[in-house]
Amino acid sequence: MSFFRALASLSILATFTVLTHAFVMIDDFTVGDYSARITGVGNDTSFIDGLDKNHVAFGQRATDFKVAVNNFCVPVDLRIGGGEAKIVLPQGRGHSMVTELHIEYGNVGNNLVDFSQETEFWIDQYTRNPDGRFADQSRITVRDASGQSAANTGWLSRDGGIFFRKNGFVGGAVDWSRIKFFRLLEEYNTASGDHPEIASVQRMYAVPEPSLFIGSFLLIGLAARRRRAAKKSST
Repeated sequence: MSFFRALASLSILATFTVLTHAFVMIDDFTVGDYSARITGVGNDTSFIDGLDKNHVAFGQRATDFKVAVNNFCVPVDLRIGGGEAKIVLPQGRGHSMVTELHIEYGNVGNNLVDFSQETEFWIDQYTRNPDGRFADQSRITVRDASGQSAANTGWLSRDGGIFFRKNGFVGGAVDWSRIKFFRLLEEYNTASGDHPEIASVQRMYAVPEPSLFIGSFLLIGLAARRRRAAKKSST
């Protein structure tokens, strides 16, 4: 086998390996629709099992939706479906609120998910608040099949895509190939203005080290160059 053919085969193998572990879709919120409303303060819980694992890696989702502060006792909605999990706050001034949304996976049964090939957890999240008064904080906790748990250090607050690196988690020596439990905690603080406000988590997924993609594409490019050079030399 010529060198460039061997290199091409290696690049294809590398690309296949990367694409095989391209990402783990933890939840894209397209299945398991759910909605709840809290007026005043309080909490609402839900649990849905038997979900398509192509959309929810653990096959189940639990939520714990809390309103801790609601000075004017206005209704606050949780809506899951259509590609997002969102908290909707009503229009009106002076609605000082603190809300929490716990989204948990793996509460029941033994649905283990392998994150050993991934290095980062990504969350696509957005706030739609024309008055600019939404503060959002995120945190992830995981637990493996043996009971070891870890969480990212501190909180991340950002509108848009955010990510947490596995090597930034602290706690026990977690076996990332056998994760039994995964929890995202979103905390929102707001003082509503003249427009309805929406805080939305749209996708959660795990991805491998970006350098793996770069390396595989470099191999493909190098193999293609070798092939072109070989063709020129033979003419």
